[in-house]
Amino acid sequence: MNQTEFAHLMKVNQATVSTWKQKGWIVIVDGAVDVEASKALLLEKRGTLGKLTARQVSQRSGWSKRPHCLTHNALENQRKWKAEQGNG
Repeated sequence: MNQTEFAHLMKVNQATVSTWKQKGWIVIVDGAVDVEASKALLLEKRGTLGKLTARQVSQRSGWSKRPHCLTHNALENQRKWKAEQGNG
């Protein structure tokens, strides 16, 4: 099976399959994708097959684990200041 067919099988675009290939997550044998071996490797490396949900992407990124906007930072600083002043 070629990469385009594998992309259709996995319900992702061809660029995603190319990225997986660059990361070593796709098993290529004689110029063709070894489907079963590639699926097993994807499950091992990603924990899922196909597209990640928005929640999975968010959980994997550091963005969701740190303050991500100026408003959040300002409010946090205000809370700290009030606590230091004894007003909080």
